[in-house]
Amino acid sequence: GEETGTAANAILAKGYALASVNYRLSGQALFPAGAQDVKAAVRWLRAHAAEYGLDTDHFASWGESAGGYMAAMLGVTGDQATVFDDDSLGNPGVSSGVAAVVDWYGPTDLATMDSQQTAHPPASCPSSWLQHTPAGSPEGKWLGGALDTPAVSTKLTQANLVAYVATAKTLPFFIIAHGDNDCQVPWSQSQELTDALAKVGNTANLTILAGASHGDARFESTQST
Repeated sequence: GEETGTAANAILAKGYALASVNYRLSGQALFPAGAQDVKAAVRWLRAHAAEYGLDTDHFASWGESAGGYMAAMLGVTGDQATVFDDDSLGNPGVSSGVAAVVDWYGPTDLATMDSQQTAHPPASCPSSWLQHTPAGSPEGKWLGGALDTPAVSTKLTQANLVAYVATAKTLPFFIIAHGDNDCQVPWSQSQELTDALAKVGNTANLTILAGASHGDARFESTQST
């Protein structure tokens, strides 16, 4: 549906190409497999750029929710070796970096999600927001256990996108949008990433949509332009 939506049509009209990336979900493979798939996809696109007429200097990643995490992951790890790299998936040595990131309401630091939601509970879900620490949460399923257990601590650190900002040599331009009424991913996740980028001199374009929920239609209607 997104491939024929308002944002996709607007991007195509500007002369950009679009590639929709699939990756293994937590029910198929645990962390960091899905993120490794995304990096492999970018390497494949860059390796086949001549075949498809792609401009490798102007690659951008764009995603929503978990896809926002993947888009931001590409942005903060593009020039450094991380657990997200798996050369066995193809095209080793080819860059998986991007020149721009569009992150709509994606998580960035899984360890702080519950504390942030507690500190700023959304108006529409003060008692029913999604818990992220338990083993049965989306994050727990991906990392393979409850986030507050020793068995998961190393993966939790590796999954923290904010931490990679300080060690990146170069960073792309970030456009970030989040709703302050998000019951699934606290808006502070986007603020945390924006603040980390600012500390190293990267000024992200952050928009907090008042009253917007997770996956709100207003993101496409207000942010596509």
